[in-house]
Amino acid sequence: MKTDTYFVACKILGILLDNAIEAASETKDKVILIDIFLDNDVINIYIENSFKGDVDISKIYKKGR
Repeated sequence: MKTDTYFVACKILGILLDNAIEAASETKDKVILIDIFLDNDVINIYIENSFKGDVDISKIYKKGR
């Protein structure tokens, strides 16, 4: 992986983990699951966390959500 791509990937991963920590911290059962695996030379990263309330999928790409 090129250095600049590596840094961008690390930044995105950091943001996703920060979001997962923030959401899980507001729940009774604080859960964060991280799955990282290689499949046909592709790195797959899955992050799952507990959260409070409902998720409105239509707002997922809107800033501030």
